[in-house]
This record gives sequence, structure tokens and C-alpha cells, in this order.
Amino acid sequence: AEISSTQLPRSFSYYAMGHLHSRQARRFEHLGGLLAYPGSTESATTEGIRESEKGFYEVDTSGEEASVSWIGLDTRPHRNFALEYGELGRRIPEIAAEIAGLAKKPVIRVEVSGESVDMNRLNDLAAPLHEASLYCSITASQSMARPEIATGPMTRIDEELMRHTKRVLEDDALAEFAINEILPLLSSGRAGEALRLVIDDYEGPGPEGRA
Repeated sequence: AEISSTQLPRSFSYYAMGHLHSRQARRFEHLGGLLAYPGSTESATTEGIRESEKGFYEVDTSGEEASVSWIGLDTRPHRNFALEYGELGRRIPEIAAEIAGLAKKPVIRVEVSGESVDMNRLNDLAAPLHEASLYCSITASQSMARPEIATGPMTRIDEELMRHTKRVLEDDALAEFAINEILPLLSSGRAGEALRLVIDDYEGPGPEGRA
């Protein structure tokens, strides 16, 4: 968000970038080599709860072109579960047993759907999930009703913002780009920089580009 690709030196064989939390790698015709963001080594609260691999790039620059290898890290697991309200009594013990078997306490999100959801009952039944996880977010959606949220003590507004943005845009990468990169610029009155970032992202070719 702080610099345009056109401002980078043209003759480098590899561009090691930072700040973005998501892994991205792409090539620009006006740059000499691959431009790569390894992403963060652990999930931040602004990323929401999502199952994504964290790690870093190992780069060999001894040849004519940089050779890049992805090295994954054994970070704390994130898990997402979707279930019907009518199956809570069966599914919650199953989920609790599944996450209890993980080497590290996970961060989890449970999406419950159905009619006439009793939030008090849902909270009572979800107690084993809170005990087996580091953090548990439970979202209940009902027909003809606004979503209700039952969460642990670490409720984050930014997580809900990310969740709704992903639902509206129907694209996880695009939602993360909008929330993590564009929104901070617009919130600070830097509309010109936000527009430039959108244009660069749209025009930039590469294996993970959106051109």
C-alpha cells in the first residue's frame, strides 16, 4: 500500500516484499524478477479465522533467475465447521473430540444454521468447544432473522467484518485485499493511494494475480 510496482528498481532478480499477511507471488513485465510476499508467519486478528498455510520463501539467487521454494510452518491450526441446529447434540461432541486430538489448541469458527435457534441452548451446548480451543467463534443464522453471534471472551469486530466481506464478495483473497490493504488507506483519507493500489493489483499479471 505504500509503494507502486513502477517505483521499484527494474533490474533486480527477486523482490522480497513484506507487510501483506497473505502469500502472493507475481511477475510484472517492467520488473526483472519475481515479486513475492510470503505473508505473516502466524495469523493476525484482522485475517479472521481461516484455514491457510503459513510459512516463508526460501530463495536461491545463485543462478541467472531466482529459484523460490515455499517452506510451510507448523502454526496454530484454524478450523471452520458448518452444522445444522438440529444436529448440535451429535456434532458438537464430535467436533470437540476432533480438535482435542490436535497437537495445539486451535482457533475455530462454527456456523450454525436453522430455524428458531435458541441462543441460550446453543451457548450451553458449545461449552466443550470453548474448553478444547484457544478461541471459539459461533455464528447462528436463522431464516428471516438477522445473524446472532455467540463468542468467547476475545470477540473481534474485525473478524466479523472480514467474515461478512467474504460472504458479500464471494472471494477470500479479494476480501482480504479489501480489508487489509484498501480499507486502512480509505479510513485515513488516502483515496489516491487506494486507487493506485487497486489499479496495480488489477493490472499485475502473475500466478496469483487477478488481471
